[in-house]
Amino acid sequence: MELYSNVVSYASLLTGFEKVEEKNSAAGIDGISVDEIESNLEWHLNRLRYELVTFTYKPKPLLMFEKEKNDGSKRRLMIASVRDRIVQTAALSAMEPILEPEFENESYAYRKGFSREGAARKINLLYRKGYRWVLDADINDYFDMVNHNLLIKRLEVIIDDTNFLNLIKMWISAEYVFGSKKGKFKKGLPQGLVISPILSNLYLDKLDEHIKNNGYRLVRFADDFLILTKTKPEALKAFQLTVEILNEMQLELNTQKTAIKTFDKGFKYLGYLFLKSLILPASKEDKSNPLDIDIDTIEPELKKYIKKINNKEIQKPLQESKKQILKSSEVGLALLKALKKKGITLTEYLATLKLEKNVQEKTLIEETEEILLSEDEYKNTDLQDETSKKELTQTFPLKTTLYIQEQGAILTKEANIFIIEKNRIEMLDVPIIKIKEIIIFGTCTITPAVMQYCFRKHIPITLLSSRGNYYGIIHSASITDSNLFKLQVLRSLDKNFLLKISKNIIKYKINNSKILLQRFYKKNKINDIRTGIIELNRIITMTENAKDINQLRGFEGSAAAIYFKIYGYLFNKNTYFFTKNFSRNKRPPLDPINSLLSLGYTLLHYNIVSFLYARNLNPYVGFIHKDRANHAALASDIIEEFRNIIETLAVKVINKKILKHTDFYYAKEPGTPCFLTNAARKEYIRQFEIKMHQKITHPATGIKTDYRRCIDLQIQQLVQVLRDEKETYIPFSIKL
Repeated sequence: MELYSNVVSYASLLTGFEKVEEKNSAAGIDGISVDEIESNLEWHLNRLRYELVTFTYKPKPLLMFEKEKNDGSKRRLMIASVRDRIVQTAALSAMEPILEPEFENESYAYRKGFSREGAARKINLLYRKGYRWVLDADINDYFDMVNHNLLIKRLEVIIDDTNFLNLIKMWISAEYVFGSKKGKFKKGLPQGLVISPILSNLYLDKLDEHIKNNGYRLVRFADDFLILTKTKPEALKAFQLTVEILNEMQLELNTQKTAIKTFDKGFKYLGYLFLKSLILPASKEDKSNPLDIDIDTIEPELKKYIKKINNKEIQKPLQESKKQILKSSEVGLALLKALKKKGITLTEYLATLKLEKNVQEKTLIEETEEILLSEDEYKNTDLQDETSKKELTQTFPLKTTLYIQEQGAILTKEANIFIIEKNRIEMLDVPIIKIKEIIIFGTCTITPAVMQYCFRKHIPITLLSSRGNYYGIIHSASITDSNLFKLQVLRSLDKNFLLKISKNIIKYKINNSKILLQRFYKKNKINDIRTGIIELNRIITMTENAKDINQLRGFEGSAAAIYFKIYGYLFNKNTYFFTKNFSRNKRPPLDPINSLLSLGYTLLHYNIVSFLYARNLNPYVGFIHKDRANHAALASDIIEEFRNIIETLAVKVINKKILKHTDFYYAKEPGTPCFLTNAARKEYIRQFEIKMHQKITHPATGIKTDYRRCIDLQIQQLVQVLRDEKETYIPFSIKL
């Protein structure tokens, strides 16, 4: 009952909805889409939960359709209703940690940390260990033949929860509608169900165990698998054993797709061509090479082509000769396709093999673009001082953040362009030179070429949930200035330095909050605001006399409590959001204003993280905020000076009715977060970018620039202070 209780909790169903929404799939037979459920999420989830708790829940019939395969045959797929996908997703999250330990490492499909590329690497490793014979096997109509009774018996051994198992039984034996026909599944796993992949792995786990226990090497991806042996007789014995095991499981091999093969003659598996130790993509759909190509992986067949290329008798231009020779064979064609998809020229590839002399990676185009961009910024600036112009061009001119919010999108790279596409339709392209960081909401695929480029150019990729919750950051994390890093660490251990810089930052932060209230008070003489301003002034004075960092943190907390208590007054009285007693809540945000603040602070935080990396500072070594796991403490320090950006932005989008109360949804159940709708989130991020590009005067330097460059100038100033090139750090301040 414990597992079932976990599934039917409101939190699990809400998480299930978020994951379903990220996949952005179609409505089921009832015609109710994800957007429709989102528009009244509280009602739908509570209704679903009531049915589950009272055991009146019944899945909707599956909508069946046919999809053509590459070979021209068709396979039948199912679409469950959105409500059923929500419950199945919650169930999957609950049982995945229980079933996963049962699986063998030889199973590579539908598992976190396992992939098609990982399977290819394993096959290559086994080849190097002397396994040269392969039983290439395929199970006949596997997903249609799974025996329900055998599957449930296997589940019962692992999961002792009758109610949970009843859910599984209902889903795998669901009714379906195919055109004008209706039916019910008596066997098989409906393809397209959220739970089918993990159940398919569980059913075949018996096969994995038997093959492994009999001493054979196995690589399985769903119902396609290879058994690798050192001799042909062993491969034949593996074939006989496989037939026996599958008979016990009421399955059989597809004889047309099952054969004994060798690496010497080559074979295709999972979209890769395996020829001796060479692995190359073998189909148009492949977008990556599972191995780093080096001189040791190149077989004599390929070396023959290289030898011909370097033959003095070739009179054509060298590059064209290379391509023509490679195009003369399947291996050569596969190599050219692989290099093209990895964004590597043939010349660069041959240089890595040390087969062509004096060839270096060409970055001249990129370097030229960076120079021209700096010159363009130089021409457009209003500054007259040559020194100031030079300083401005060092603040990453015109570079911005690339946001990806479309669920299921793919981020690719061609030449010097980032391309976002979905379902093979190009949605956006942007010059790479303009991007300083990438922030992804929800589910998006990033190609290896993009990852490699971002690592090389130190472009951080921040991963957030579709709701803005932080997952992690992908970054090369290289330290090019070790002396600065040492200084940063040493300063973080210096109590006097900590107190001095913290006093300045916190004092300016509180003062910025006070100025925002003063601006409003000029037009709205409200006593509560006047009292708050007086209280903030008193705390500012107290910060100057703080004896240690902990006392200073206490003052900051008191100031924040006073400020946010009256922050609600800043919203127009005629709006849905006006409140005299606003309170700040974070994890999770429980109302629209807190939702705007939390998302805004997150966006600003990771903008700051990217600038810190660019200036060779470690975002995780801070001064004010305490160190804790996975917390970029220094970014949290810097954001204190700039919180007014987000606080004024929230007021703007509400007071100008850019966002309305219908752009938010949440449940009244305690502890349930408030969310922006997809369209509202996109608009809010657009407004955030407008705000970040707003022209202001940087207080410390007098440079007229935008907020992003102000952040960078503050970080440059911090570097000067760490190096003792400047005595005092002056935080960012706003004017009354």
